[in-house]
Amino acid sequence: MTSYAETGWGLPYDQWPQDLKDQYAYNPTAAKALLAAAGFPTGFNTDIVVDSAVDTDFLQIVKSYFTAIGVNIDIKVMDRPPGLLMLKQVINRTRWR
Repeated sequence: MTSYAETGWGLPYDQWPQDLKDQYAYNPTAAKALLAAAGFPTGFNTDIVVDSAVDTDFLQIVKSYFTAIGVNIDIKVMDRPPGLLMLKQVINRTRWR
């Protein structure tokens, strides 16, 4: 087996044991059940705020996976300075006091 040191962050997907692949397989039915158990039986709405340099095509793919389970995402693209300011405000509001 290849060590983590040889591969960087972790093992390539094709080297994962089958039970791990099964655990991380795309399963919208199981995802909906987890949402329901967490108190969101019909999903929820949320925003993703990204820097204008982010690959929004990739985010559209991510959004489609979440939409399939009832999580509606609004992707908000912002120029770098306002986006960083907003992130700083969010971080400041969520810090433990």
